[in-house]
Amino acid sequence: MLTVRKLGKNKNDLKKFIELAFEIYKDDDKWVAPLKSDMMKMLIGDNNPLIKNGEHAYYMVFDDDKPIARIMVGIDEVLNKSTGKKHGYFALFECFNNLEAASMVFDAAYDWIKERNMDKMVGPVSPTSGDDSKGVLVKGFDGPPVLLNSYNQPYYIDLYEKCGFTKYEDHLAYIFKKEDILANKELVNRVEKIVERIKDRYNITVDRIDLKQEDREVKAITRIFQEGVPDEWDYTTPMTEHSVRDELNNLKSFYTNRFCFIARANGRPVGFVIGLPDYNQVLIKMKGKLFPTGVFKYLFGRKNINGARIFVQFVIKEYQNKGVNNAMFYEVYKDFMELGYDFMEGSTVGERNLRPINAVENMGGKLYRIYREYQKDIQ
Repeated sequence: MLTVRKLGKNKNDLKKFIELAFEIYKDDDKWVAPLKSDMMKMLIGDNNPLIKNGEHAYYMVFDDDKPIARIMVGIDEVLNKSTGKKHGYFALFECFNNLEAASMVFDAAYDWIKERNMDKMVGPVSPTSGDDSKGVLVKGFDGPPVLLNSYNQPYYIDLYEKCGFTKYEDHLAYIFKKEDILANKELVNRVEKIVERIKDRYNITVDRIDLKQEDREVKAITRIFQEGVPDEWDYTTPMTEHSVRDELNNLKSFYTNRFCFIARANGRPVGFVIGLPDYNQVLIKMKGKLFPTGVFKYLFGRKNINGARIFVQFVIKEYQNKGVNNAMFYEVYKDFMELGYDFMEGSTVGERNLRPINAVENMGGKLYRIYREYQKDIQ
């Protein structure tokens, strides 16, 4: 008999929440298990901006005592206040291929949101208000996900649609392959000339993000984000120095002083880009555990990483369309070539963000994966 239960926010209940995914994907060689210790910290709320932004809850469906579905549900009060909307979110949905269980756990989330007088449920969102585990993979099931991206079986699409969800927005992933870059020397030369020209014209410098100067870098990134969000965006939680610091803390364990840059014009921060090596290539071997052997797999495996993910690139409005993106991308490109990587992924770009989409495609990026957020109106 199937039953749905609201979990307590204690380690015993949250352990069940975490372990479910390990059961669902235990025979799937493309799934990358999260580190259980990091997952527990995130669910409890350590360095988690989303949980700090409002009330949340966890639900699971059990078949007798066997967990078969889960969901995180909440209200991002900061986002709602900023956008004037009344949305509830859900995240971290996982389910065996069982429509009844999916319907039950979605209904529990729906009722929780309705009780709080919201008018729409949207998800799966990032469980940290970042760029991790966002959306459902609907295109590109050809291999493991790149660092912090979602992964699921194709049947998830069917579960969402049969439970009454419709598309809210797609988030796009583009891939740059080394062989394509090497075959397009004309493009690289053109970008290099553009970079030289705009650096001279606007007195642009591009420096690596220096975590030893964390306060300075946090202030710079926050300012760039606040001044760079397009007017047409209505779904991004306003960034504060506190939330930026939380995000940087979440990424520190992967930081290698590569692919992360801040552009300055006459010393003023005007743009930033953040990317990381694809540590999923190591994590997939660790099976969610650092000990007893995971730490050694991490230390030795990271030397063999052959790809990277570029998460986000922002330029303040005053300097958009002036080549600052090119200047930062060129530095990323130099890191990529110096490390001898085979591929670089740019993700996830909202489908409404036409300017960065055009920029990525003009630089040779090819769309290869799509992650979808769904919605359901609250009646």
